[in-house]
Amino acid sequence: MTPRPEDQLLSAVSGLFSAPMIPALTDQLTRWRETRPLDGVRVLDATPLFFNTCLKYAALLAAGADLTVAYSDRLPYSDQALALLKKSGIPTLFNAFENAPAEIFDVVVDCGALHKEMNSKYGAAELTRTGVDPYIATGKNVFLTDSGRVKMIETCLGTGESCLRALKHCGYPVFDGRKVLLFGGGKVGRGIRMYFQRAGALVDLVDGNVPGAVDHRDTATVVALAAEADFIVSATGIRHAHHVYAPELARTDAVIVNMGVEDEYGPAMPENRVLNRKRTLNFLLDEPTKTCYIDPTMALHNEAVLALLDTPAGTGAILPGEALENTILDLVRNAGLIGGEVDEMLQTICS
Repeated sequence: MTPRPEDQLLSAVSGLFSAPMIPALTDQLTRWRETRPLDGVRVLDATPLFFNTCLKYAALLAAGADLTVAYSDRLPYSDQALALLKKSGIPTLFNAFENAPAEIFDVVVDCGALHKEMNSKYGAAELTRTGVDPYIATGKNVFLTDSGRVKMIETCLGTGESCLRALKHCGYPVFDGRKVLLFGGGKVGRGIRMYFQRAGALVDLVDGNVPGAVDHRDTATVVALAAEADFIVSATGIRHAHHVYAPELARTDAVIVNMGVEDEYGPAMPENRVLNRKRTLNFLLDEPTKTCYIDPTMALHNEAVLALLDTPAGTGAILPGEALENTILDLVRNAGLIGGEVDEMLQTICS
C-alpha cells in the first residue's frame, strides 16, 4: 500500500521534530486525520518553504486538502525541502504570481501578498503584516494571520531569539553590558529588545510612537547614541527608514544589523557595512526561526482556510477569533517547550 503524501512528509522529517516542539500542529494533525474538514478543498500554499513548513503541509493533507505548494525567488526556500515535496508527489509551482494558472483555487495561503492576483473562490490567508494592505485593496476576503496574539510568538519571541543566535553565528557571542541602539518598537522590535535585555545588554529604543523611546526625528540624539553603540539593529519594517542618518551610522564602530525584510538603511549605507549585506540577518541560519516558535503561527495559518470557507463573500478583512487563539495559546503553554516564555510575553509585551 502506497503511503499517503502526508505520511511520507512526516516520515522524512520525523527525526527533526518532537511533539512538544510542535504542540499546535500535532493537535491539528491528530484531529484532522479523523474529521477531514478540507476534503477536496483546493489550496495553494505559499508559506516560505523549509523542512518545518512540511509539517504545516502534512496537516493540510491530513485534512483532505488538494494541496499545491507555491515557491518563488522573492522568498527564501530550501532546495532540500522542495526535493522532498516533489518526491512525495505534491504539486509545486514556481513564481506562480508571474504565470498564474487558469485553475481557480478555493483558498490561497499567502505570504507578503505575492499571490494576491491569483484566482481564489473563498479568498486568502495572509501571513504577514506587509501583505495586509495589498489584499484589502483587492476587495477579497482575507484572513489576517498577523493580527493577533498567536503570531506574536513567532514575531516577538522567535525573531528575538534568532537575532541573537544569528549574531553569535557571526562571531559576536557576548551581549552582557553591551550598548544596543534598536530602531523599531513594534512586535519584532519588542521581541529583540526583550532578548537583548535578558542577555544583559543596555538597549536604547528609537521609535516616534513608543512612550519613553527616542523619537526617530531627533537626529542629533540618534547620531550621538549610535556613536556609543556596540550594536545597531533595525526592525522598523520600513524601506530606507534611516536614510537621513545612514552615513553617520556607517562611520561608527558598531556592528550593524537589519532584521526587516526591506533594506531599512538605504543606499547611503554600504552593503558590506551591514551583516549579511543588508539582508534579514536570521535568514543566514539553517533554521531562521526555531520550529517551537513558528508552530503556532503555522497552525493558525492552516485554521484560516477553515475560517474562509465559512465566511460570506464580501466580508473583507477577517481577524483571528479569540476562542481559536486561546485554544492554540493553551496548547503551546501547556504541552510545548516555551510555555514560560509565552506567559512572559502575554504578561509584558501583550499587556
